[in-house]
Amino acid sequence: MQSFSYLFSAMLTRACLLCATFMLATIAPVQVWAEDEESEEDAPAAEIHYVPLKPAFVTNYLATKLRYFKTDISIKVRGSATAEAIDRHQLYIRHNLVMLFSNQDQNTLNSQEGKHKLQEDALNEVVAVLNEENEPSDVEGILFTSFIVE
Repeated sequence: MQSFSYLFSAMLTRACLLCATFMLATIAPVQVWAEDEESEEDAPAAEIHYVPLKPAFVTNYLATKLRYFKTDISIKVRGSATAEAIDRHQLYIRHNLVMLFSNQDQNTLNSQEGKHKLQEDALNEVVAVLNEENEPSDVEGILFTSFIVE
């Protein structure tokens, strides 16, 4: 009887080890997969920065009489590398934006559609400068923080 209980105990132990091994083999990959998903979700996205272009832009525009407009602009970028690139090339960016703004007419500057188009064109100018200078160009938008047409 003693050999039967020893044999039964040994078989039970092996069965438990086999079950435990099987369970670990099937559960462990799921746990690793879940950890991978969590680490991807927890990975911080590049930080948003707002880079103001100071001083304000004041320029004349195409009109029958001498007229001007004034605007304050901030550039919304993702990541500090792009923000630093804008700081480095701010003079070149400002030049291109002044040229863009001075070529606008009164209808463009007074309509919402025209302002949105101007915003898109300004974004394209900023990205073009950064690309030309081989800089990161993760620019998300141009924000007019003030816009006065006189």
